[in-house]
Parts: sequence; C-alpha cells; structure tokens
Amino acid sequence: MTTKPIISPFPLSDIMQAAGSKSQKTSITVSPHIKKRVCSLKRGNQTYDDVLEQMLTAVEIGEKGEEGGVVFLNTVYVRDDLKKLKRPIPLKITIQEDNSLILSNDEYSFLITCRNLAEGMETARLMFADDYDLYTDPENQVHPSAAAYGKLLKNSIWM
Repeated sequence: MTTKPIISPFPLSDIMQAAGSKSQKTSITVSPHIKKRVCSLKRGNQTYDDVLEQMLTAVEIGEKGEEGGVVFLNTVYVRDDLKKLKRPIPLKITIQEDNSLILSNDEYSFLITCRNLAEGMETARLMFADDYDLYTDPENQVHPSAAAYGKLLKNSIWM
C-alpha cells in the first residue's frame, strides 16, 4: 500500500510558524471584588484588555506628576453623527496658572486649550470630525503618512 503525500494549500513556512506560535493571552487571578470593579468599567464593545489599558494609562500619567490627570474621549462626530470609539482616546490634562486647561494626545495630534472640561471634550470631538473629513475623503490625494492617519481615524470608530 502506498500513501499519497498530503498537499496543503498553505506554504510550509506558514504552517510551521502557526505551529510554533503560542497564544498571546494569559490569565490572572483577581478577587471577586476587583473583577466586579473592572466589569463595571467596561463600556460598549470594550474588552477587558481595553479597560485595563485605560487604567494603566491613567496610572502612568498620574505617576509622572506633570499633568493634572487624564480623561477619555469615548464618542466623536463623524459626518454630524455621534459615533462610539472602539478604544477611548486618552487626553492628558494640564492645568495652567490661569486655571485654563490644556488637553493633549500625541497619537491623534490633539492640543486643546479650554476654560473647562466640557468645552475641551466637545472641541476634541469636533477636531476628530474635521480630521476625519479631511483625511478619509477619497477625493483628496494625500501623502502616505496622511493616508495612514486617515486609516487610524477610520479604524477608531464603530460604524
């Protein structure tokens, strides 16, 4: 009896790589009280990983002591509709001597000066909307780095 070789539609290198890779997830043990607190912080389609990332970002900013804290932008305008973000955008808060606020985020190039937090959050939503309209318009021919920013904006929202 002769056996026929199995012919796979996938390259051998892909099969070997998949076989050698292990799951990138891990388990941690937490008390029921902490689990309940983490669950209460989930919003919309957020994963536990998203919630923990937010918490760590807030802790990192607080430990630096340079900023006054952090707030998270959860919704933005897209063509006059309010849309939820897949991952909240952290905005660092810096309090000026005159008590005005500066909200900033390097990834989205936000730098907002405002009198209060409500005004700053609304300005961030409007900035996102302006950038979205500019960088995702198929009629605009943009530099590859600008196109990458447009892709970041598109991938940030739930449509």
